[in-house]
Amino acid sequence: MRSPFPTSLLFLSFRAHCFSPHLFNRHCPLALFAAQLQQSSVCKDVATGTAIHAIALKLGYGDLLFLNNHLLNFYCKCQLIQNAHRLFDEMPQRNVVSWTALMAGYVHCGQGYEALQLFAEAKKGGAWVNAFTFATAINACSALADVHDGLKLHGQAEIEGYVSNLVVGSALVDMYGKCGLVDHARRVFDEMAVKNIVTWTSMISICAQNGRGPEAIQLFAALQARNLVPNEYTFATVVNACASLGCLGAGKLSHALIIRRHCDTNEVVSSALVDMYPKCGCLNYAVKVFRRVADPKVIQWTSIIMGHAQHGLGHAGLQLFDEMLARGIQPNDVTLVGVLYACSHSGLVNR
Repeated sequence: MRSPFPTSLLFLSFRAHCFSPHLFNRHCPLALFAAQLQQSSVCKDVATGTAIHAIALKLGYGDLLFLNNHLLNFYCKCQLIQNAHRLFDEMPQRNVVSWTALMAGYVHCGQGYEALQLFAEAKKGGAWVNAFTFATAINACSALADVHDGLKLHGQAEIEGYVSNLVVGSALVDMYGKCGLVDHARRVFDEMAVKNIVTWTSMISICAQNGRGPEAIQLFAALQARNLVPNEYTFATVVNACASLGCLGAGKLSHALIIRRHCDTNEVVSSALVDMYPKCGCLNYAVKVFRRVADPKVIQWTSIIMGHAQHGLGHAGLQLFDEMLARGIQPNDVTLVGVLYACSHSGLVNR
């Protein structure tokens, strides 16, 4: 996506903020560079971001840590990780922001081992690391499902006093969950003095995905008792737990709360509800939820088609599939599996 602020206008804006043309080199405001790099990161506007880098070098700003960190963040967000590492290697100064940004860039690009190598290099070189650096390294372990390095990082974080930090604690909960160590995740979760809705949702999801549905529902109840406001991902997670247990009562209670929070038409939540009700034996409720969504996406269509197939209503499932195609919605692989399931369970071999 192109930035709404073209490079030529950017350059003119820099000129306009200078006192006179011959003072341009010394007085071009760095805040404008930083703001536009941030915008380019969001828009993934590589052309403008690289142009700013070139202008900055021409103006002699190549050694400024503040600007280099913004450039580093831009390249990482645009997944230009080689450009980012080249810049990092050329930086005359680095701080904790520099190390953490490049590590996060590698994690974002699916290269967790490189992120862990950077963390080890930073520690070996005596660079100061903070809670965000630790959390980023732990996120790399999550992406790799690397419990060995994750346990080592947990120990280091304990020694350096970061385990009580919200960001680090949440990262540890997620990492242990991704590695299938639910009890480890729960222990960290229970020991956290401060938890936010992301932490709660992560723990509920870990329980739901590892066959501990009752525990997930209990955690959701505990969350409400603390007057925390669930988000759409929290709702979807607890509804999925109800679906896995076939627990209609808890599912309906969750649905009532979802309606009160005006989340019932959210794509993720409505899809979870449409999936849950057929598994609890209430296909008609699923249809009602589905029809309340003004513009259902492929995930919602897939859930309702699969629900009809599960109840042996292959003809109705195929009619929904035809309706989906008529609306111009392209099926994905899961949708096609649902259609095949509907055909096989209804004797519609020719279809």
